[in-house]
Amino acid sequence: MKDFFNSGLIAFSLGIISMAGVSCSKQNEREISSEVSSFPEEHVESGDEQQFGNIPVAYTVSEAIFFSNTETKDSFILNLSGSNFLESECQFLILSSKSDTLYKDSWKGHELLDAGIEGRAHEHDAKEYILHHMNRFLDKVNFLSPAIRKDEPFNPKHSDSETWNDIRSVKNAVGFHYVLNEKESRRIAYDPRKKKVLVYFHCCK
Repeated sequence: MKDFFNSGLIAFSLGIISMAGVSCSKQNEREISSEVSSFPEEHVESGDEQQFGNIPVAYTVSEAIFFSNTETKDSFILNLSGSNFLESECQFLILSSKSDTLYKDSWKGHELLDAGIEGRAHEHDAKEYILHHMNRFLDKVNFLSPAIRKDEPFNPKHSDSETWNDIRSVKNAVGFHYVLNEKESRRIAYDPRKKKVLVYFHCCK
């Protein structure tokens, strides 16, 4: 009987020790989790190896739009991927309903920064600015119908007359105006006769 009592006492003591260990472990987990969640905010200075810019990037925005025809919508896709926001590859695609590539353009993430912020922004600022720019890239205001207004003058500095007149003559042509930064923007539209997307306005690189 005495041996049974002693065995029970030992088991009870071990149980208390085990519970204390689990409690301590969970407390440590909370402390570590808290430290990790606050870590990035403390490492945004340029040149720091733990800055936001060194976190892998994968971000996409897309929209289905009547563009090349009035019966089926085309997919407008803007994708950013790479090892950091500033040097990631930003790819702009327009795909038909049959997944044919109608248009393709690409640039580096830092090209989405305006001159006022480029070169002096911390990585966190650049990240927020680039994501904001991408989220507004496919806004409805950037789609133009008609692609060229009747009273809109031709500017030889930003287009060639043949392309301009081709797009102007397309009935119900929809234009898309996209801006990379304050120095460069383009306007594109689909020409059903040539069966391709044309850049009919390019400013001002």
